[in-house]
Amino acid sequence: MYRFYKILYFALVLIFVFLVLLNLLHGIKSNVFVFLLIVLISFVFIVKGFVLYLFRRKSEIFEKELKEQNEKSKSLTLKVQALNLEIENLRKQLNSSNESLNSLQKEYNNVVCFTRNYFDFMYDYNEQLKKYFGDNYFLVSYPKSDIGDDIIFIQKVNDYIIIAIIDSSGSGIQLFLNNLIIIDILKSATIKEKLNKPSEILRYVNNTILEKYNFNKFPYLLTYSIGIVSILYKHNIVEYAGARNLLLYRYKDSIITQKGDNYLINNFSDKLRDFKNFGIPIHDNSILYLFTDGISNQIVNNKKIKRKFLIELINNCRKSTIREQYNLISREIENLIMKENQIDDIKILGIKLYDNN
Repeated sequence: MYRFYKILYFALVLIFVFLVLLNLLHGIKSNVFVFLLIVLISFVFIVKGFVLYLFRRKSEIFEKELKEQNEKSKSLTLKVQALNLEIENLRKQLNSSNESLNSLQKEYNNVVCFTRNYFDFMYDYNEQLKKYFGDNYFLVSYPKSDIGDDIIFIQKVNDYIIIAIIDSSGSGIQLFLNNLIIIDILKSATIKEKLNKPSEILRYVNNTILEKYNFNKFPYLLTYSIGIVSILYKHNIVEYAGARNLLLYRYKDSIITQKGDNYLINNFSDKLRDFKNFGIPIHDNSILYLFTDGISNQIVNNKKIKRKFLIELINNCRKSTIREQYNLISREIENLIMKENQIDDIKILGIKLYDNN
């Protein structure tokens, strides 16, 4: 609109100049010329005044908008400064959090290092196994995590060698603590009470859990799957008892399955239990296979492979030497957990009791 009136103003000025020139060149009656000139000049001034009004109005609007923009700019500047200050505070908090996290990470690494090495240091499985069986054993172990693992307990009571393989409930620190509890109870059963029969040891463990770590009083759940063998060399006696555990053993040229009782050692029941004791026949080159359920819990193609996988694996290598069996079983398990995520701790202990020589 402002541009239109500006053009109109310049057009009227041009008409005014044109009339003056026309009057000079051709002459127009003075009264007509004067009338036209007055009208034109009046119209020119009216248009000029309106143009100036529009210009002033537009200037005011522009100044107002500019002022608003300046105020917005100042407001945005203040917001940016506030955000920068907040970012700086967050950066300081983040640095402080990183320092705390690094400190916690160091503590966690120390805990992991301690728990990972505790049982190896306090209960050196290989040293104890070698002490009683020489080179006639193998131990396959694949922990799922850095903290906690399935464990083995070995203790000699008079002439009996007691071996237990234990799968405790829980994970991480809780699993580690549960392992400490069961080791303490097994020590009490064998060293203090001098129990050498697997079923009696399991009964003692179960009753102690119920009495000392009752679920209504203890802060978390304690359950254990345990397999125990007792070996008396001088009388060729091997006995076995299990709480939700399975024993495999080679007798002559066959792999025999011996199931334990189908319930766990636990603290969510007030029921005192008795466990069955099984005698295991001994023959030249007999081999005992103790294991936890980690291998049977492994999932392949969305299905648990169950115990059948391990039974077939052991059956296929039953005629091989102890070292060859270790290599074959380790290789198969490594291939298995490389294909799928490992679900549970895996531990397998093989003990050759007698040699042909």
